[in-house]
Amino acid sequence: MTTPPDPQQGQPPPGQQPPPYGTGYGGVQYPNPAGPGGQQPGAPYGTGYGGAQYPNAAPDPGGAPYGQPPAGGYPYNPYSPYGSPAGLGGKDTAPAERPTIMILGLVLKILAALPFLAFGVLFLLAPLDANTLPAEVLDNPQLADAGITTETVVGIVRVAGGIFVVLALLYIVFAVLAFTGRNWARIVVTVMTVGFTAFLLLGLTGGVSASDVTGLVVLLALILLPVAGVVILYLPASNAYFSAIRR
Repeated sequence: MTTPPDPQQGQPPPGQQPPPYGTGYGGVQYPNPAGPGGQQPGAPYGTGYGGAQYPNAAPDPGGAPYGQPPAGGYPYNPYSPYGSPAGLGGKDTAPAERPTIMILGLVLKILAALPFLAFGVLFLLAPLDANTLPAEVLDNPQLADAGITTETVVGIVRVAGGIFVVLALLYIVFAVLAFTGRNWARIVVTVMTVGFTAFLLLGLTGGVSASDVTGLVVLLALILLPVAGVVILYLPASNAYFSAIRR
């Protein structure tokens, strides 16, 4: 015959505290973390390995809303792939400083191009006819045998003047671009200088007599000025400037 359970069995006597929450291995008793009245406000959220307690996950009324950065921003992470914040830990790259001697190089190249520009404009705008052209050109028998007339000579002079103007302007433009740090412009100016120098050396060896001192001085100046200007572009200080611009 089964005995009905006693409703008073397991209840503490009046005035006595309730028994512990549970009993573990070896009789170790664990108290009720909530106490006799339930969960206490501010109680730890839970207990981990070794007794470590995790704080209550309830949101802080005074904290920042979910998804918003805390007041003052996030702390700096040196391992972040996004780099350091502005003004923190990073070094601003100083602008490349152009050496002063490059100004002299630019002036020399422009001075070397100006005579070609002036002669080109003169050939384009000067009135050319049978009265103004040199007689040795018009009376040249080889030109007469080739059927070259005065109008043809004038056309050739005009075309030569246009070529001089275009080349002189391009040379000045590339010289300015090289002055601003364009390495490709430095290479173009170098190639053009080599071409001009070769052209003037041909004139020095065949077109100018040794007795024409003024012509020799002018021709040598037109050769040395652009060469000196290009050499300045390859000095150590200039090379460092071009290298800094490329970085």
